[in-house]
Amino acid sequence: MIKHHDTLAVWDIAVRCSAGSGTDPVFAVLTEGSVLQPQIEDFNIRKEVGPKGTRTLDRSAGLALAAMGQLGRLATIPAGRDDVGIVLATSFGSIASTIQFTQESLSGDRPYLVDPSRFPNTVMNFAASQGAIRHGLRGPNATLIAGAGSALHGLDYCWRLIELGQADALILGGVEEWTPERVQLEHDAGSRGDFVEGAAALLVGPSALWQETPLARVSMVLTGVVHDSDSATQLVRRWRTNLPTEAPEMLIRVGHSVAIDRLLDALAIPENGLDTPTRTLALDSLGDLGAWGSALALTLAAEVARSGTRARIVSADERGPVSITDLNPCSQP
Repeated sequence: MIKHHDTLAVWDIAVRCSAGSGTDPVFAVLTEGSVLQPQIEDFNIRKEVGPKGTRTLDRSAGLALAAMGQLGRLATIPAGRDDVGIVLATSFGSIASTIQFTQESLSGDRPYLVDPSRFPNTVMNFAASQGAIRHGLRGPNATLIAGAGSALHGLDYCWRLIELGQADALILGGVEEWTPERVQLEHDAGSRGDFVEGAAALLVGPSALWQETPLARVSMVLTGVVHDSDSATQLVRRWRTNLPTEAPEMLIRVGHSVAIDRLLDALAIPENGLDTPTRTLALDSLGDLGAWGSALALTLAAEVARSGTRARIVSADERGPVSITDLNPCSQP
């Protein structure tokens, strides 16, 4: 095991959404001021993941595996490693699988006359576990749910796992599926826009994990939960002491715009430079991305950091979770 006293870095990134694969199509949509189509029309699990072991996969797991499969560096990791794992962000897993399994038990001749092979799909960790099985990864395996910023909280979790010596590298991802069941739930919950499915994945680990230069360096991850004005005041006071004085060159906003504005207003003191980014990307302009939006934000930030741009991701959810993450070029401290 590597001694994890080094800086956390992003080694590889992947995106699968209705705009295509990779970050370039997403940047193009943002530049055009357009939106992502809610559903990936041409998505076929067998074609994107391969025919082996896909019979019981649901759409959520298929999307997650498709993104993980695009991580080219993952192919260099031998199967069976117990120091490489997966941390996945999602809102529900596959809510369609859960609803359909429940309906089958209620509408059949007997409640127990259901297809038992479909039960694992109802478990929220199904996609992450399928990723571990497919790639032979025996390290930590977890699914995190923290609203729009789930993957940023997941990044904090990855950092702690690596610092504690529980893993040498981790796949961090986020996934949401478009299904009639999910769309109905979002509509009933008063979704702010069209729900958009997709998946994004990153391979993270210490910056000395390989001899090559990583894509980006993770210089800061701040996470918290705001329940009321008192907790907000305490969080802002704590975060102000951790924010770097150098302003980011790009600010990426993820989540509820009003909640983000409140957080930025509270933190916008002159010495942190938070209010002076050169460029701002608001991912809610793409549609309602759910939990996978924060994983997408990390891939976009890693891509611009590779080009020499300091990026900061700010996420806030109306239900309380908030986070700030800085990704810097590897040439910068």
